[in-house]
Amino acid sequence: MDVSVGARIGIVVGLILVVSIAVAMATAGLVARYKLHAMGMFDMELRAQIDKAAAMNPQPADVMRYIYSPEFKAGMMLAGFAMMAGFVMVLSTLGGAVSGMVRTRKA
Repeated sequence: MDVSVGARIGIVVGLILVVSIAVAMATAGLVARYKLHAMGMFDMELRAQIDKAAAMNPQPADVMRYIYSPEFKAGMMLAGFAMMAGFVMVLSTLGGAVSGMVRTRKA
């Protein structure tokens, strides 16, 4: 086993982990919103954060309508998940490469 094999294993493990996290987060979000009706506090906190950011940097009314739209909120959540997924992929690839380097046999 060498660095490239370890990195490939890290990529596969990272992809499996990212997909597992995505499925778990999506399922939990759907259950919380539509079954438990418990996302009201999350929506209020997100609205407060958007209001705070808007107060610091005023925008035209049409931009603010877009920012308050559900599509923008979903995009923000997807962007956050994409950053987390990228971070997990980089860490798992580096971890696989380091483990491959450690497991390399000296001849």
